[in-house]
Amino acid sequence: MLIILWFFRNHIRLFVFKNFPVAKSSVVKYSNADEGLFTVDIYTCQRTYTGKIPTFVNKAFSDKLMVISWPLTGIKLNNLVLAPIGIDIISEKQLFYFNTLFFMSDYSPTTGLISEKVKISKKNPSKTRFGINDKGELTIFKNGNNKVYEDVLQAQFTFKQNSKGSKNFRTLNYRQFVTIKNNSLIYISGYNNSLISWTDVKELFLILGVNYVIALDGGASLDYCFKGKKINYQFSSIPLRNFYGKYNSPYYLEGR
Repeated sequence: MLIILWFFRNHIRLFVFKNFPVAKSSVVKYSNADEGLFTVDIYTCQRTYTGKIPTFVNKAFSDKLMVISWPLTGIKLNNLVLAPIGIDIISEKQLFYFNTLFFMSDYSPTTGLISEKVKISKKNPSKTRFGINDKGELTIFKNGNNKVYEDVLQAQFTFKQNSKGSKNFRTLNYRQFVTIKNNSLIYISGYNNSLISWTDVKELFLILGVNYVIALDGGASLDYCFKGKKINYQFSSIPLRNFYGKYNSPYYLEGR
């Protein structure tokens, strides 16, 4: 029983504290690593919550934030999983991958999605979005016309530093965020089993010098892998993923 509680400790924590947003967060760089193709910065964070009990209890946990910067020059990008249900196979040739797509409650893709040049949802995108152009390049675009893109991966929430963020995003959870700076992919998430909130990410804006971030699929669902020359940074927040992934597989972004 103790082993089970330890394994699911953060899943339990995000459920118990889902009604207690992070009020303030302070982040400090903990370590830096050069993995050849990309760099990794790890940050510690100290938080206060909207309530004395959550603040006290969460002091027993030590969450860290992970920021990966990967130059996109020479990287080919594709969808890994082309069906929202039924396929969950990731090629070993990929240098990195992470899940990207929100789904509606019936598991159909959110609006504006294109897969293999075929539009598989009814509406055009109207907000800032995340996609791949016909050259296989990662693209962030704001117009409503997605016909020029091979794949539109994400119907998302876009945050700037002054964005308040919904209560759901300000609570602790397994989440991931991306942006592009100087033609590099900036990927932000909790480090391994750590939880993250939008309040934490806001503190990274000035450190990273970015203007906005896009929230990817998340909220207890997180799956990433970045293959470095020394360490593979890999984590899935979904217990026993390999056993039932074929029944509910997300879309992934791959890079090689």
